[in-house]
Amino acid sequence: MKDDSLIRFSSTVPVKDIAGTVFDEGIDALIIGNNRFGLRLPTSYDLAETADLTKIAHQKGKKIIVAANAILHNEKLQSYQEYLAALDQIEVDYVMVGDAGAVNIIQNNFPNLKFIYNGEVLDTNSGMMNFWGEEGASYVQLSREIPYVELKELLPKLEVKPILQLFGPIAIEHSGRSLIYNYLDYVDKTNDFAPNEIYKVSLPARPEEEYIMFEDEHGTHMYAPYDLNLLSKFLELVSMGINFFTFDSKFYDGDNWLNIIKIFVKARNYILQDQLNDDRLSELEEKLLQTVPADRKYSIGFYDYQIGDIK
Repeated sequence: MKDDSLIRFSSTVPVKDIAGTVFDEGIDALIIGNNRFGLRLPTSYDLAETADLTKIAHQKGKKIIVAANAILHNEKLQSYQEYLAALDQIEVDYVMVGDAGAVNIIQNNFPNLKFIYNGEVLDTNSGMMNFWGEEGASYVQLSREIPYVELKELLPKLEVKPILQLFGPIAIEHSGRSLIYNYLDYVDKTNDFAPNEIYKVSLPARPEEEYIMFEDEHGTHMYAPYDLNLLSKFLELVSMGINFFTFDSKFYDGDNWLNIIKIFVKARNYILQDQLNDDRLSELEEKLLQTVPADRKYSIGFYDYQIGDIK
C-alpha cells in the first residue's frame, strides 16, 4: 500500500485547544458540532469557531465533519435549517446526520452540502445503507454491533462507502425522555440531578460493569461498560475493504487522547508499508494499554461473535 489516503482517520476532540495538534498527529478529519444539533459531543463549537477551524483544516489539507445528527422535532426545524445554511456558507466538508428529515432538508435546500448518514445502531444491513447512498450520502457509518462474520458478507454488497468506529466509548441507548430526572423524581431526590452530569449504573449480577448515563436537552444517553478497541482487528478490517475509521474521544482528556491517536497512526503507517507483523502489533497493543486511562475498560465489542451467540 503506497497511498496514505487509502486509510483515513476522523476523530472528535475532548478539548478544543488540541484540535490543530490532532491534525498534525495524522488525523485526516475532525468531527465537531454544536450540542444543540449534534449528539453526545465531547466539545461544542459555535459557528464562528466552526468557521475558524474549517479554515485551519483546509490550510492543512484536512477536512471538517460537522455532527448534526440530533433527532429533529418540530420546534427545531427552522433553527436546524438555518444552522445547515451557515455550515454551507462556511463550506464544511461534510455534515453527519441520522434523521430522515435532515436528509430531506439537505436535498431540497443545500444540494452542494455533502452528508454522511449515521443511523447509529440501525446501519446493520447493506440494503438500508445502499438506500442512503442512493439518497445522496457520501458515506454511511456502520453500526458498532456488526460482528466479523456478518461484516464479511455485508461489505461486498455495499454500493456506498462505509465508515467504522475503531476506538472509543460505545453509545448503546438513547431515549428522548428524561429518564434520570424522572427516576430521581420518583425517589424524591431531584436535588441530586444536574444536566450532563455523569451517572453510573450496574446490574446486581455484574457490579463490576458500569454503564455510563447522562441527560441533556436531547434526552438520556447510555454507554456500554467497555469502550471499543479494535486495534487488534485493524489490519483485518482494512483487508476487508474498510478504509475510513472514526475515533470517539468522549470521557478522555487532551494529552491522553493525542498519545492514543499516535499509536493508531503508527499502526496505520505499518499497514501502509506492509510491515504490521505480530510482534509490532503486540508492542502497539501493550503501549496502548499503558496509555489509556486507568478508569476505562476495553473490549472488541461483538466483533468475534458468531451467528447464534446472542440469544
